[in-house]
Order: sequence, then C-alpha cells, then structure tokens
Amino acid sequence: MMRKCKLLIFILSMLFLCSFTVRDSIIVEQIASDYPIIVRYNNKGICFRIHYPIVFRVKNLSGKKYKIFKANYFYGNSKYSYSLYNEWCPVFVKQERENKIIDAHERGRIIIDSLQTRDFIIQTAHSIPKGDSFQSIICPYINFRNIGDTLHLESIKEARNKYSNMLNSSLGNDSVMFWIEPLGKHKSGKAYILPIKIK
Repeated sequence: MMRKCKLLIFILSMLFLCSFTVRDSIIVEQIASDYPIIVRYNNKGICFRIHYPIVFRVKNLSGKKYKIFKANYFYGNSKYSYSLYNEWCPVFVKQERENKIIDAHERGRIIIDSLQTRDFIIQTAHSIPKGDSFQSIICPYINFRNIGDTLHLESIKEARNKYSNMLNSSLGNDSVMFWIEPLGKHKSGKAYILPIKIK
C-alpha cells in the first residue's frame, strides 16, 4: 500500500511539473500569409525593392506577460540583401487592426498577455539588382498610368506556385529572430530563431 502511495505521489508530481513546464512557455511559428507582396519601382519601370509580408504566430502558454524586446532579420542571399552587412538587421514588427497594417508597438512595447495568441507581420525589404530575372517577372504588372511607384502583387501563398524560383532565391536562406522576455525582466529572455519558409 505504501509503495502504491509513493508511486501515485511520484506520478502526480511529474504531471504537475510537466503541466507547469508546458504552461510556462512561448511558442513562435511561421504561418501562411495572405497579405500582398509589395514591389517598389522607379520611373523607368525597374523594380528596385520587394517587400514580402511574412506572418508569425506567438503563443503565450504561461501565466505571465511577455514582451517582444526586439526582432532581427538575416538575409541569407547577399544578392538580394537590403543590408550591406552579413549580420542580423533590425526589422519592423506590424499587426493587422481594423483591416489596416500598423505598428505592433503600443506605448513603445509589444506585449503578449498571459494565455494570449497574437499574429505579427514582418515586412521584409529585399533589394533587386537591375539586370535580375525578377525584372522580367515584375515588368508586365507595372502600369505607368497609375500614380505612384508601388505595386501590390498576390500573396506569397498564391505566388509560390507561379514564382517558386523567385521566392526561393530571395527568401530561401533567410531567418528571423525574436528576442522574447518576461515583462519587467530585461535580459532574461530567449532568442527564437526561425528559418523563413515559403508559405
């Protein structure tokens, strides 16, 4: 009887520890993006920059509030890199609210409340060389009768079937890093590094 009680106590304590560990954690994952790819071009019809909207879901399974302290982006293909350096670059974190894409910071912070799930948009900025094959893909979409220098294409999800080579060459070796820490505990967080997937 005593052995059964000890075994039961052991099992209950392990279940408690496991459930505590699961609840006290953050999960970050990339999800499919339905937002349009944005192309910037000059008055000669040459595309010089492409912005991919990549969406990440952050789940706070704990009883504590967390914050995204910073978000950085790494360009794995220097040909399309917006940065001149082979290093992690700061990137803007956006969110959708009332059908508008706005900054995710509220009062200077990005907070994920206890047991909350939030989706965030990273709007990348990839440089496009003048003689690149991207130009022949983008050029037919440019209409000079439109005022402005910005073109909205289909989403990554829609474009991946038609332009998989373009997406793989520009995004295929990229990564994003979120530094997430408990609210009020600076430098006690964790880096979540995710290779970019074509979703």
